[in-house]
Amino acid sequence: MTRFFSFLLVLVLCLTMAGCGSGQERVIAPVAFYYPYAEMPFGSDEGIIVPEIRESSGHRDNLPYLLALYQMGPSSDELHSPLPSGVRIQAVERDGQRINLTLGDQNGVMTDTRFTIASACLAMTCLELTEAKTIVVTCGSRVSSMNRDNLVFQDTVKTPATEETS
Repeated sequence: MTRFFSFLLVLVLCLTMAGCGSGQERVIAPVAFYYPYAEMPFGSDEGIIVPEIRESSGHRDNLPYLLALYQMGPSSDELHSPLPSGVRIQAVERDGQRINLTLGDQNGVMTDTRFTIASACLAMTCLELTEAKTIVVTCGSRVSSMNRDNLVFQDTVKTPATEETS
C-alpha cells in the first residue's frame, strides 16, 4: 500500500511540475520590430522608438510577410502601432539597396508628425530585417527617405547652463 501512495505522490509531483515554466515563449529566430512608446518618455535617456523582439521562424527573408506581421502591432501594452487605423502598407518594392514602401491613407488621418514617426519606425524595422541602405516611405504626396546615418532617436541638443547672478 505504501508503494502505491509513493507512486501516486511521484506521479502528482511530475504532473504539477510539467505546468511550471518561465511564462515566456522561446524565440528561435528573433527579429526586431520598432514601435513608438504609447506614452512619450519625456526627460528620459531613452528614445521614443524602441525595438520589440518577435519570432520570424521560416520567414526571415520574406519582407512582405514580416511587414504584414509588423502591421498587426506590438504585443507590449507600453508600445503602439505608428500607423493609424485604416493606414496600411500597400506596396513593398525592392530596388537594389533601396526599399520603397507605399502607405495607403484613404481617409487622410495621418498627420505630418505621425507620418515622420511611422517612417522612422518602418525604416528602422526594414534596415534591421534587410541589408538595404535606404528606405523610402511614401504616403500620398509625402515622401520620406531614411538611412542609418540620418535616423536620430535621442535629443542630443544640450541647453546652455544658466549663470547665477548675485
